[in-house]
Amino acid sequence: MDERNFGDWLRQLRRARDLTQEALAEQVGCAVDTLRAIENGRRRPSRELAAIIAERLAVPEAERRSFLDLARGLVAARPPEAPSLAVVSTPVPSLRATTAPLIGRAAELEALSRRLRDRTCRLLTLISWW
Repeated sequence: MDERNFGDWLRQLRRARDLTQEALAEQVGCAVDTLRAIENGRRRPSRELAAIIAERLAVPEAERRSFLDLARGLVAARPPEAPSLAVVSTPVPSLRATTAPLIGRAAELEALSRRLRDRTCRLLTLISWW
């Protein structure tokens, strides 16, 4: 394995936990641009920010010192091959599938069809209140 930098390790951990840069930035209390700069290797996090990131990403204790040292540029060691997912502190919500018939909702069906055909619509969430 070739050497990676802290930004690569951070990106790998963030993606392994299915977080966007925006979501992680919100969780750790920094700007998205700051997190983006850290991941791209243009900036190093402060000790405090690195510790918060390690906590939010549930970096195992055995890897935490290496994570923090690499974040601050104190070592040129390689991060582990794959992120450890042993302990994830954020609970995963239970998503139950429910169905609500759209019978008698012609206007809603037409609006939904129009949105689905719209190329600018990247995400559409349907919520059913019953």
